[in-house]
Amino acid sequence: MNFSVELPDEEFPLCSCDPERISQVLGILLDNAISYVPEHGKIQLTLTQNSRGFCLAVIDNGPGIPDSAKTSVFRRFYRADSARNNRQHFGLGLCIACEIVTLHHGTITIQDTPGGGSTFQIILPTSDFLFIHCATHRSDSDWLLLQKEAIQIQHRSL
Repeated sequence: MNFSVELPDEEFPLCSCDPERISQVLGILLDNAISYVPEHGKIQLTLTQNSRGFCLAVIDNGPGIPDSAKTSVFRRFYRADSARNNRQHFGLGLCIACEIVTLHHGTITIQDTPGGGSTFQIILPTSDFLFIHCATHRSDSDWLLLQKEAIQIQHRSL
């Protein structure tokens, strides 16, 4: 199996997230990729940044996920097909990953990898995006709760 990591040359600002939980998400995605990619397959982990936030992607050339199942795979206990049922997975990992990313006000999506396979992309908002989004879409009480949550996460990271 060929595994590669692509990181940018420039420094990124710190991401306001719970690093243990984001590591858990990456572990889930990498474990799935390793389980379903063929013996001589490829897995790539990338990190980029755009106007929406930090973009983490796990890209593989495994069997892929049918379009009809792309939204369902994030449901608890969902198994895409009978071939996947023979693996040591119980259909919980992607549901947990989605919950963690959502709690970080981020998104997780699945796309087809050109040439075959799946690309799971996580977007975690930058602090600036999070501030603008919350200021325009949340009530004052929601904003205070979010600030408390961010402070708790920062203290746990220290």
